[in-house]
Amino acid sequence: MQTEPLFTNDAIVFGILMLCLGIVFFTENKKTGFFPKFYKYVPALLMCYFLPAIFSSVGIISPESSQTYFIASRYLLPASLVLMTLSIDLKAIFKLGPKALIETLAELANSTAKAIAQDESLANYAHKLSKQEADIDWSMDAEQIERNIRSFNPWPVCFTQMSGNTVKIYQAKVVKLTGEPGTVLASDKTGITIATGKNSIKIEQLQPQGKKPMSAQDFLNGRADWVEINSVIGNKGENE
Repeated sequence: MQTEPLFTNDAIVFGILMLCLGIVFFTENKKTGFFPKFYKYVPALLMCYFLPAIFSSVGIISPESSQTYFIASRYLLPASLVLMTLSIDLKAIFKLGPKALIETLAELANSTAKAIAQDESLANYAHKLSKQEADIDWSMDAEQIERNIRSFNPWPVCFTQMSGNTVKIYQAKVVKLTGEPGTVLASDKTGITIATGKNSIKIEQLQPQGKKPMSAQDFLNGRADWVEINSVIGNKGENE
């Protein structure tokens, strides 16, 4: 026997749903206390749908007894979430992996996840990585080199030759500078900029042989002569 929900009036249901959004938006913007830690692991997006689902489960509101619930859940909540994303810190997007995992697990738990079949025509064989693949080819585009640096960490870790020494590269970013591939364009405490086939790479964290990974500033404190301006690094530089 289906139990009548506590509230069936559309105006009251609408108010409850707006209260859910208000609570989530308010607490998500708190900078101190419990909530910053809470939203570090639980996405605000999940809570916007989770709170109304709880009210429905305990019989406070019901999608069957009010058209407001249907309209709000299908149109109002998504529209509000779009507005919320306008204030998103883009730098934090790169840290959303754990939150995306939680959302996916939630979808699996309530059977709303949709499986998408893999297009076998696009599949290709991934051969075993070798250390030689991690030797940076500075004639490649900066974007590809930066991707290699990230994907080859923690193994085999991208490396290059600097003044006859093998140096591993752990962290770098693409910058809009041009020059002959492998040429040192700049070196300061923010990084060591190396020209590539297109744009340049600014090395921010690296590791000389026998040492621990260090910042560019720490590297330059004792090895600035390895990356003098206009010098060439890599196999090309070692062969010249």
